[in-house]
Amino acid sequence: MTERLEATERKQADWRTDPTRSRAGGCIGGIGTHAFNLDTFVSGLKLKALLADLTTFVPGRSLDNSVHVLLRYKGGARGMLRASQIAPGDNNALRLRIYGERGGLIWS
Repeated sequence: MTERLEATERKQADWRTDPTRSRAGGCIGGIGTHAFNLDTFVSGLKLKALLADLTTFVPGRSLDNSVHVLLRYKGGARGMLRASQIAPGDNNALRLRIYGERGGLIWS
């Protein structure tokens, strides 16, 4: 997704970059929601607030293709979510890290 593949009539890129077909969520809707659901399922934490930076790096696109989100959970825990459609060589590289007072969990 680092190039305007939708201009070459590639069907996958075409619907993913068209807000009338995929709606407002670009990368955050296509990737970020899955990562967030996994995070809250594994940790058991409930979200209190978030701050999201949605960026479009590819000229001519209207939907985000890079996302950074700061998360605040009920009870005081903090988190961070990063999702990208423009990280060549890092395809489907899902990583989850959760740290607590007595230990941590890292999963790739």
